[in-house]
Amino acid sequence: MLLTMNRMYILILILLVGTSIPLITMSEHYAVLLIYALFTLISFVLISKKKLQFEHFIMALLASSAIPHSVTLGGLNVSISDAYIAVMVVLLVIFSKFELSIPKTYFVITITYLAFCALSLAWANDFTNGLARLIQLIEFMLITVYVFYNIRSTKFLKTMMNWYIGLATVLGAIAVGYSLAQHVTGPLYILGFHKNALGSVLGTSIPLIYGLLLLNKDCSKKVKLTYLFCLFITVFGLLMTMSRGAFLGSIAAIIVLLYFTNKTKQILGILGLIAVCFGLYAFILSPSYLESVTRFDEYSSAYSRVIIYDDVTSKIKEHPYIGHGVGNYFISIPQINFSQDDPNNIFLLNLVELGVVGLVFFVLMILYIVGVAFKNKREFKQNHELLTLNAIFIAGFVARFVHIQVDVSWVRGPGLFMFAMVGMLLSLRKIVKNIKQGS
Repeated sequence: MLLTMNRMYILILILLVGTSIPLITMSEHYAVLLIYALFTLISFVLISKKKLQFEHFIMALLASSAIPHSVTLGGLNVSISDAYIAVMVVLLVIFSKFELSIPKTYFVITITYLAFCALSLAWANDFTNGLARLIQLIEFMLITVYVFYNIRSTKFLKTMMNWYIGLATVLGAIAVGYSLAQHVTGPLYILGFHKNALGSVLGTSIPLIYGLLLLNKDCSKKVKLTYLFCLFITVFGLLMTMSRGAFLGSIAAIIVLLYFTNKTKQILGILGLIAVCFGLYAFILSPSYLESVTRFDEYSSAYSRVIIYDDVTSKIKEHPYIGHGVGNYFISIPQINFSQDDPNNIFLLNLVELGVVGLVFFVLMILYIVGVAFKNKREFKQNHELLTLNAIFIAGFVARFVHIQVDVSWVRGPGLFMFAMVGMLLSLRKIVKNIKQGS
């Protein structure tokens, strides 16, 4: 017999806290591996004895992606969500008895892309730079999609989003409270979060909250007020991060959400509301906001992108067809003490590292994801729940995808969230098929 829901949540939270705190605070990081091995063992025993279901553990996985902090283990950066998903995939393989369920077309396209990434290491200047990136891409594009694809009911999909929204709201409340208490008018950095990482968490939670409001249109007043409170906190927390990419991603996601729920007439109204809220914040609550986000002097982040784009363009011209090899782009701007391995645009990153060939494979993957969303929209038009869930997942994906047109692409946590949306989007068709077979 399963534990009661309250006890189940408490148990999972204890396990997560017990494993997450050491990951962030321990100086001997290899000891974390032992802790996660213990987490896996406890999980295995509880599921084997039918005290818990596999999905009960996976519920907090999406929420774990809201914490991008990482440590270095064996040369690789490992975050809480990385370690958590490693546990989930082990459990999934064990309890599926190797009867693996995968989205075949998506996997064929993605494996082709990843195979080319691996091949590019052959002509890379330093192949060791590409190994960590390759492992990261495999985790996001294959392992994450595989785990989330194997969720067996819409109930667990909705619960996972509630966990993510809950954590995002807590982070948003801290951001709002800190800004008001400290009179912060510049970009917000709290709890070790970079403003863009915090902005990503808050920005991607907004379409999820709005989507769940649409999904639960007949819910109680208390539930609606809870979602509206979460929406209010995350929107103002997002504004205070001053993350322009996250803000643009959130707006794009809301438009996509309304389109895929057949509420196109509301798009102009929502855009108007966003404009009013932004205007109130920028011109009344924080007049310095517009000045900060539109700074274009040589020491600003906006101007740094001009230098980056000039640099990456010249490097693309050197090897336009096959690129410099995955993980082999790097730029340094000494005057602003800046360096990174990403040109702040996912398409430019693919072009400089993998050339036109790699970019084509990547675009095919994106087109397939969008194509499935459109196909789901047509087929689920008579099913409010499935139609809305499909809209939420493609909107969540778009929120992050738009963000990485102007920011670093493959970040721990946000990258996992992005492909979790893909896995859940693809899982809807499998869930429907299983329901039909069961009936």
